[in-house]
Amino acid sequence: GSGRRYSAGFVAAPGSGAMVTEHDGMQEGLQFEIPPEQFFAVMGVHPSEVTGMESLADFGPSRFLAERCADETTWEGRVACVQRWMRDRIREHEGEPRVLAAARRLRSVDGNVPVTSLYRDLEMSERSFGRRFQNSLGLGPKKYARLLRFGAAIQALRSDSPLCDVAAELGYFDQAHLSREVKAFSGRTPTQLRQDMLTVIL
Repeated sequence: GSGRRYSAGFVAAPGSGAMVTEHDGMQEGLQFEIPPEQFFAVMGVHPSEVTGMESLADFGPSRFLAERCADETTWEGRVACVQRWMRDRIREHEGEPRVLAAARRLRSVDGNVPVTSLYRDLEMSERSFGRRFQNSLGLGPKKYARLLRFGAAIQALRSDSPLCDVAAELGYFDQAHLSREVKAFSGRTPTQLRQDMLTVIL
């Protein structure tokens, strides 16, 4: 890794690939996953502007988040503090409603909706939809769909289903397609990732 320390927390953008963190034997913290359609509202930047892993303190909206929640003495209180902050940010800065609705539709089916149907239903051109989607989420609709399908693949790999069945169920062309996508987002093959998760469980 870079050797950087993140005492106030760190941010990794959706779709930025595999990340590795190290600690000296003791680590405490909270992990929150921000849906890509809400990333800009919460963080104040598009996911495409986040390079790898960056300190939470480098982002204006979240610069004082750790201090804001420092007085909470329980993990439940800290979670509630962060959730309140996120809800406030989303209410104040949410993007274009029609595009965000299309993003939520994609998320509800793990990315398995043809992008053509999304922009046609909105009576937009492909170019206009792609530009507005990129402006609202910081990544294009096709990459967002790939990212959602990858998330579904992670969950499916927790089972002992054959990889060919996982690929077919999630709409990949074949097992090789599944393997390429998993490797692109995680840096691991499906078999390696499944073994990693099994090791953590054990």
